[in-house]
Amino acid sequence: MSSRQQEGPEWVTRGKTIRQLIQELRSFENQDLEVRLSLDDGDTHAAISLVAKIDDTYCVLMNSASKFALAPAGASDQEPGPSDAWGDLGPRERV
Repeated sequence: MSSRQQEGPEWVTRGKTIRQLIQELRSFENQDLEVRLSLDDGDTHAAISLVAKIDDTYCVLMNSASKFALAPAGASDQEPGPSDAWGDLGPRERV
């Protein structure tokens, strides 16, 4: 088996730019569909909570459900403010 077969096809591993992702999303007829994130080919999926720029290298779509798993009831219903969820992200920037 070649190393290329072990790594998977290029379209799986090369990723997408913001421009490519936006172009692909614009192709959907219903622009009001909720966008979700899956790491297992759609078997499970989660809401996109935040979008961040990391080290001027990546745009990262994040799900923050686990960050609020132990929060008091109702706390996860509010979007994080600048002094809470963003305080510990270091070189990341919210966009």
